[in-house]
Amino acid sequence: MDADIKYGNGDLQEATASANSVLTFKKLNLKYFFVKNATAGSNAKLAIVGTMEVK
Repeated sequence: MDADIKYGNGDLQEATASANSVLTFKKLNLKYFFVKNATAGSNAKLAIVGTMEVK
C-alpha cells in the first residue's frame, strides 16, 4: 500500500492500516472486505495475495 487506508466489513471501515504495512488474515472472504482512503485526496493502491482452500 502506498497510502493509509481504513478497512472493515462494509458497514464500518474503522480499522486503519498504514502505508507499506502487511495485513494477514487466516480466513477472509473478499466479498465482505471493504477499504477506503484514510485521508481525502489520497489514492491508495492495495495488493492482495492469497490462496484458495481446495476441498
